[in-house]
Amino acid sequence: GVSIGAAVVGILGNEGVAQYKLRVGRSIGSLALEADGVHSRIDGFVSAGALVGLFGVALGFPKADPIAALGITLVIVWVTVGTARGVIGRMTDAVDPHLAAAIEASARAVGGVLDVHDVAARWAGRSLLTQLRISLPEELALRDAHAIGEQVRHAIAHDVAGVSRVSIHFDPFHAGPG
Repeated sequence: GVSIGAAVVGILGNEGVAQYKLRVGRSIGSLALEADGVHSRIDGFVSAGALVGLFGVALGFPKADPIAALGITLVIVWVTVGTARGVIGRMTDAVDPHLAAAIEASARAVGGVLDVHDVAARWAGRSLLTQLRISLPEELALRDAHAIGEQVRHAIAHDVAGVSRVSIHFDPFHAGPG
């Protein structure tokens, strides 16, 4: 009975801690804190597996304990592979394609921007560094192009979480024939 109670406390406690770490990790862009949250969740799964094994043995099925251990091992491997994939992706500058699309959409929404292309982003720790090219009317005065560029920079920083730097290259857009 004590072991079953401890397992239930372990499940609930670890899941509460996991949710907190995952939520805070996502909000501050900390992959390390998110990985720690996954670790806490795994600890909860381990407690749940132990609980299943304890119930099985209590019901007269002695093989429930090693079967639960195998299930726990499979869950740990599955979650570890998923977490490692995210960490390795971050280390190799992988960026979620939705972020690049969000950057492009933010830039396109600014008045005066005629085209957006060559959008790139990479993580540097918890900071997202972005660069893109925008096309503006070729007759636009430099101060007006600069003002539009600042609006684009502000829109991206406001709309896309984690952005700390936006580098913009301006391309003149010629609307006439040829």
